[in-house]
Amino acid sequence: MLKQLRFELKDVILFIIDEISMVANLTLMYINLRLCEIFNTVDENNGWFGKKHLLVFGDLLQLHEDSPFVQLNSHRLNTSIGALSSINIWRELFTYDELTINMRQAEDAEYADLLSRVRLGQIDISDVSILLQKRIPLTGLTVAEKIAAVAEYLSSLPMLHH
Repeated sequence: MLKQLRFELKDVILFIIDEISMVANLTLMYINLRLCEIFNTVDENNGWFGKKHLLVFGDLLQLHEDSPFVQLNSHRLNTSIGALSSINIWRELFTYDELTINMRQAEDAEYADLLSRVRLGQIDISDVSILLQKRIPLTGLTVAEKIAAVAEYLSSLPMLHH
């Protein structure tokens, strides 16, 4: 299996991960270890990710909040404490470029600004009012009626221009 992977990936120079905020740190470490194994860089000091380029996309503000008081078993506690002196791969291995133009809502600046405030958790009363106007009342409806109401609302939206 490893021989086959090495053969199939021998010419790869770049791996792309979209929605990086949904990738757990442990999963990212498994990706690193697997790429190091495939490209034989396990014993190299800077052999991270098989010495291949990694391009990641995503909104880091979409990260899930962890509960501050999670009960850890002794194994998890030892693992976590042992990781305190490890490398911070985000600082050491990645550079950050922020995309600042919202292309999806480029034609509606007011809505784009509202979404930006929601993303940052800084909504105001006028934002709430606008969002409440867009609410589709679904209480007391059957599943079929809810689907029909949502479909009707979606069909009333202006078509996106591509």
